[in-house]
Amino acid sequence: MNNCSNIRIGIFALILLISSPIIGQEKLSAILAPRELHDLISKENIVIVDLRGESDYKDEHIPGSINSNRKLFENTELPYSGMMASKDKVEKILSGLGILPASQIIIYDESTSLDAARLWFVLKTYGHQKVQLLDGGIQLWKRQNFVVTKDTGRVNPSSYKFPEQKGLEYYATREEVKSVLKNQNVVILDVRSEREFSAGHIPGAIHLEWTNNLEKENVFKSSEALKEQFEKLGVTPDKQIITYCRSGVRAAHTGFILKDLLGYENVKIFDGSWIEWLHFGEEVEK
Repeated sequence: MNNCSNIRIGIFALILLISSPIIGQEKLSAILAPRELHDLISKENIVIVDLRGESDYKDEHIPGSINSNRKLFENTELPYSGMMASKDKVEKILSGLGILPASQIIIYDESTSLDAARLWFVLKTYGHQKVQLLDGGIQLWKRQNFVVTKDTGRVNPSSYKFPEQKGLEYYATREEVKSVLKNQNVVILDVRSEREFSAGHIPGAIHLEWTNNLEKENVFKSSEALKEQFEKLGVTPDKQIITYCRSGVRAAHTGFILKDLLGYENVKIFDGSWIEWLHFGEEVEK
C-alpha cells in the first residue's frame, strides 16, 4: 500500500473519531418511561431520587430510590421564598444522598413532574448533566404494574462537587429579565394560571399555562404536540425564551420541556419569578 493510501485511510479514521460520540458521554433522553427505568435500576451509577413526602416514601417507593425534598434545595436566607439554594448548600445535600459527579440521576414525584423538574433545574444550573425525569411519576409506574417497596437501602455519603463553570446556562436573574423586556428576539413566557396572569404579569409576557404540557394522566404530551402549541404562540427555537411562574417551579417544568425535551438551545428559567419581581416593585402589566 503506497503512502497516499495510508494518508487517506488515516484521514478517514480521524473523521470517524471526531464525528463519533465520546465513550461515556452519550446523550441521555430527557424523560424515561417506567419500562425504561425498570431496565436501569440495577445499573451502576444510577441514583433514583423520590421527591415525595417522607411518609409517602415510607409507605411505598420505587425499589432502590432515595428520598429527598424540593424544599431542601431552597435559599432560606432571603426575605422572599422559592429561590435556589447556593451551590455549596446543594453540594452538601447531594453528598448526604451519596450522589457522585458521575451519577446518572433519575428524579420522580407523585405524577406531574413539577417537583422533579424543579430539582432538574437546580442540578442543571450548577452543572450536573446526567439528569432525567420519570414520566408520570410513581403513579404511572404503579399503573403499569411495576413493583413498589417499603425497603430502604443504606446511603453512603459522598463528597460531591459541581464542575467549574463560566456561567449559568439555565438560570435567568431579575436584572437579565428587565434588560430584555423590549427585545423582539426574546419571549417572556408566563406559565401560571389564566387567573394569575390576568391579575398582573411581567410587561410583554405571553401566556401558556403549564398544565397544557401534559396529557390526562399527567404524562408529557408528544414532542410533536408540544412543538405545535409553542410555535402557535411564537415560542420558536430561533428566539431566546425565559420562563417564569410564581416561584420558579412551574417555570422549571416548562423550561425542562423546551430545553431538554424539545432541544431549544436558548432557554432560561427566571428563578425568582413573580415573587421576586413584586418584591422589588418592578413594573407590572395587566
